[in-house]
Amino acid sequence: MICTINITKEEMMMFGKKNNSSISVNEVTASTKRRYLEVRDLVFLGICFILYAVIMIVLIHLAVLSTPWAYPLLPALIATVEGFVYLLLIRRAPVPGVVFIFTLLLIALLMISGHGALLVIVGLVCGALADVIVSQNPGRWLNQLVSYVVFSLWALSTNLPFYLSVDAFSKDVGLQRMGSEFIRNVQQAVSFWHLSWVIIITALAAVIGAYWGHFILKKVWL
Repeated sequence: MICTINITKEEMMMFGKKNNSSISVNEVTASTKRRYLEVRDLVFLGICFILYAVIMIVLIHLAVLSTPWAYPLLPALIATVEGFVYLLLIRRAPVPGVVFIFTLLLIALLMISGHGALLVIVGLVCGALADVIVSQNPGRWLNQLVSYVVFSLWALSTNLPFYLSVDAFSKDVGLQRMGSEFIRNVQQAVSFWHLSWVIIITALAAVIGAYWGHFILKKVWL
């Protein structure tokens, strides 16, 4: 009986050592995650950028053609629909810097269409902050959610000049193509006092977009 008890204690001690060794292995594995971009990450980033850009262009045309009053809500519309693309990017390429590079590509694309300094400033800040937030823990849902909300605010920079200066309407090439009546309607919908509400609506839309994107990826892909 005594011998049986001694053997049981030894087995328990050995079992405990095995558990401790397995925990240490998990800790080592968690600490050796990829910290640098690889070729596969850049390729997947390019695919996500093309998908994001195509959807964004379609949304812009649909919003502009529907009603001028939808123009100020374009950032919220983009944030609602593009959530799955962002989540797909950070889940398939969970590496620091991928969100910032993604933002740089968006800035370059929109600068070609005539956007200026505000786009660069707001885009860089939002992209850098979003990248830092998600890089802290790429697999954690809260980090993904907050990161997407911060990232989505970059789209406000496209309309921000209209809130700050009336002259911006006459300098915008895209609006000039829509005619004077369209510009007058947009001016009525855009006001500096509406800016705070647009920011709040865009942030809330990003939350909805993140949950929608999470649902889509869970059902279809991830």
